[in-house]
Amino acid sequence: EDIVTQGSFLVDAETRLNPALGSIYFGGSGSNKAAILPSQEDSSKDQEQLFTLKTFRSAGKGSWASVPDAEWNDWKWQLKNRVTRIDQLERLLPSMTREERAGVLLAGESKLAMAITPYYFNLLDPSDELCPIRRQVIPRLEETTTAPWETLDPVGEDDHSPVPGLVHRYPDRVLFIPTASFFW
Repeated sequence: EDIVTQGSFLVDAETRLNPALGSIYFGGSGSNKAAILPSQEDSSKDQEQLFTLKTFRSAGKGSWASVPDAEWNDWKWQLKNRVTRIDQLERLLPSMTREERAGVLLAGESKLAMAITPYYFNLLDPSDELCPIRRQVIPRLEETTTAPWETLDPVGEDDHSPVPGLVHRYPDRVLFIPTASFFW
């Protein structure tokens, strides 16, 4: 067993650990598992900073501040109160861009569903139109354009679907699709 405490060192081919954050303990012979151990050289300021980085911060309830915690934490309530219409989005996100507004309108016409739970909606940054979460959940105009190399069936399920709602791509497996809506 070795404890490495000096210099910068590789944890794997892509990761380096900064020794200011701690040291790595490599388990007994042949073990490829490593655990971060506090270094004796760490200052209390480093420990405090590390604790701050690990602390969970809730995004809050935002526009749903009046909702009781019991309902807010209920997944059924979250699904029931999803943002699904342009009027809801305009009220909750006044900074919506023209591209987003046009994308939402066109997406509705082409049956591209938009359904954002209140919790997830509060994770997006309303002041940053390039916010990654915002770009994931709000359709944009450029998403409605089909590139020449794109197909309507990108994973080839139609060729393996003997009846609607069933995909039979492999001889010993089927994918049964009981509903047209998926909730993760």
